[in-house]
Amino acid sequence: MADPSEVAALRRIIRPVYLPTFMNGIAISMLVPVLPLYLRDAGLSLSATATVLSAAGLGSIFGGLPAGLILVRLSEKQVQSLALATMAITVATLGWITATLALLTFRLAFGLALVAFRLALQSRVRRVVATRIRGRTMAYLGGSSRMAFAIGPVLGGLILDLTNFETTFAVCGGITLLGLIGSIGQMEGEELDPTTKALRPGVIKSMRLHGRRLLRAGFGCSLVVTAREGRYVVLPLIADDLGLSPSAVGALITVGTSAELILFPVSGHLMDRYGRLFAIVPAFSLMSIGLALLAAAHTSFMVGVASIIIGLGNGLSSGTLRTISNDLAPVDSPAPFLAGMLALQDAGRVLGPLVVGVTADAIGLSGSTAVLAIILVLGIAHLVFVVGETSSLRADVAR
Repeated sequence: MADPSEVAALRRIIRPVYLPTFMNGIAISMLVPVLPLYLRDAGLSLSATATVLSAAGLGSIFGGLPAGLILVRLSEKQVQSLALATMAITVATLGWITATLALLTFRLAFGLALVAFRLALQSRVRRVVATRIRGRTMAYLGGSSRMAFAIGPVLGGLILDLTNFETTFAVCGGITLLGLIGSIGQMEGEELDPTTKALRPGVIKSMRLHGRRLLRAGFGCSLVVTAREGRYVVLPLIADDLGLSPSAVGALITVGTSAELILFPVSGHLMDRYGRLFAIVPAFSLMSIGLALLAAAHTSFMVGVASIIIGLGNGLSSGTLRTISNDLAPVDSPAPFLAGMLALQDAGRVLGPLVVGVTADAIGLSGSTAVLAIILVLGIAHLVFVVGETSSLRADVAR
């Protein structure tokens, strides 16, 4: 039976943590079907469209350390609120912009704000939430994002069908702003910050002190994210090669996404009760098995089974990378470390599709999918044998 005090602690962060994450997730995922259509409708070439779509990811990669610098000087709540407001503005005004340079600028700004929001939220949770429920907190955080991504694309397409691009982007920005309802509130326990801003080392000093730990942990996380992101590319392409219709491809992706929602609560329980690796190893092992099966798939049934296995593994991995980052973040200045971890993970988000593109040209889609499975196995090995268990006792000793 769950500890009533722990349940109460999790309930207290619904409004300041899960509500902003859920609303922001819906807004981001609304753009998945809408933004590419808008860019093509605006007359952008395929290469320009791809560049604009990738700009947010690049903004997140290069914005991690600047966001950490800002967070050293401002409170998490202030950064979280400013980031949400910036994202809302840059999204709501997209429908009135057609110049490629302006679109690039707005998407870069969105990426910078997104990484600042993620960093502030993660730092805020780390400082306020008790270590004994950190795994569950982060797993539910990942679960709220997964639920949002199950709603957003459908909502975005529906609004666009009923209205126009300008209205759709305005609604998207409005949904983002709803996250401010939670962000501007005071989270219980925030007054218990033991380290004042004046005593925290700067970003450069923090990177010098903890850079080796950051690179050691971040490399394994980056490998995992590379495989995670690559599967979004290979799954629809393999399904298309087998002759499946676009609606069937969409259904397969939806099935995999739905499977993710089944196991994310289990992830947090495993991490808090038994240790982080008890969730990490089975989760990413399932994903690697699913990728291997996808590489060998020659029927729609096999693709569907692979999609479900990958989804179950990804659901079981909910919150694992965030939890590792929080476990290893130094007590004196966690923000720069967390920013560096986010930047390395965002690098994996960019590398995933690139790895698929390069390897698919050389050895075909099936070979490319097998490469993703191998990368994921290497990521598991690195997290197990190089990073090791990062739960509170060992992490505290490491500090």
